Amino acid sequence: PTFGDETTIINSSTFDDSVESKKESNKGSNFVLENIRSSSTASTSRRNQEKVKGEVGPKHKSGSIPKYLKARQQQWKDEAQAIIDNTPDPDCPPGHVRLPEEDRVVQLQEMNENHQKLLEDWNRLPVSSDTRRVRERRAEIENSLADLEDQIRIYSRPKVFVKQN
Repeated sequence: PTFGDETTIINSSTFDDSVESKKESNKGSNFVLENIRSSSTASTSRRNQEKVKGEVGPKHKSGSIPKYLKARQQQWKDEAQAIIDNTPDPDCPPGHVRLPEEDRVVQLQEMNENHQKLLEDWNRLPVSSDTRRVRERRAEIENSLADLEDQIRIYSRPKVFVKQN
């Protein structure tokens, strides 16, 4: 052998003896048949395990969400809504509170009704007679209409803020 060569020289008689001894010990076994049998039993046991894993209890309906998950989802929605409700409005000036939408709409309707009544009163005033009483009443109605129109303009906005008590 040369330097670095890791081959070993085996005496041919020793080699023939070892091969024959292996053949004699393996004569009675068919390895191919044994491998086929072992693989088929292993695959059937795997299939049985997959069936057991894939089975669902008798109470579960396929395609439906369990009650505990529905309850948890509702709880998450409620928590998110509470966080949104409790965050202060960035448009709100200090010392003020946002007027609820229902109250704003109700007050706006009342103001519009009052506006209509004041216009009817103003139209009923006589045009030709300019007495002191008529002039005072006309000025009073016009001032009330101006104030009411300002309030209607304010309450017509989507957000109305009122001072805290």
